Amino acid sequence: MKHIALAAVAATTFLISCNRVDYYQADSYVGRYDDLTKITLVRNDGDAVCIDVKSDFDAQGCYGPGDEKYSDLCRKHGDVGYNRKIAYLSGRDVVYNASDLLSVKVYSDRDFDAEHPAGSSLADIVRFLSCSPKEYIASGYKSLYRYDPELVSPGFRSTWGYYYGRPDKEKSEYYPIDKMLCDIVPEDLMLLGPDVAYNPQRSHMKFFSLFFEKMPVVKDSHVITVEVTTDDGRVLSGSIVMDFAE
Repeated sequence: MKHIALAAVAATTFLISCNRVDYYQADSYVGRYDDLTKITLVRNDGDAVCIDVKSDFDAQGCYGPGDEKYSDLCRKHGDVGYNRKIAYLSGRDVVYNASDLLSVKVYSDRDFDAEHPAGSSLADIVRFLSCSPKEYIASGYKSLYRYDPELVSPGFRSTWGYYYGRPDKEKSEYYPIDKMLCDIVPEDLMLLGPDVAYNPQRSHMKFFSLFFEKMPVVKDSHVITVEVTTDDGRVLSGSIVMDFAE
């Protein structure tokens, strides 16, 4: 009987310890900013005519609460009135690029068609796909997005729809960005990409996708290059061989 009583006490103590949760006050929705170092292009697993552009970050160049650069970036994005209590063990750490983009260019090393010779912009035949919490933040953290597959393009449904199809995304802080690349403006390129789990060594996080609305005349291998300009004056680029005959 003594052993049973001791076991019960131990179990009770353990439960009490596990139920104790510490919180911190989050003044901003974005919990950390990281320096973008390069972009990597990969073929989308679910669609043969889509390129996923992924971002690599410098693990040493990260900024969080208490850093002056973090405070500047929060003010830049209007992210200063979140005022929520967050559990330390909740796993929440919304992380974004410390520099937004000003422009995105895409071109091929070969003639795409008569209107798009080698090296010319493909912006009018490529659809830009991503998401951002910018509108949620601008609403004072009140307006959540409800995904409706009928209100987005077929390209978005086939490449990003899985993200919004998750049970935890019935209401989301992340609004789709679903436009032809030629219609994209700098305001569309702020806080790009979905939320990610905390990982100090994170790399190759999905940044945005480029969906080809038109196929080349010669369906063969093309070297597609994507070039992004950041708002701190850098130009980053990446290339990928795309076989449109597949």
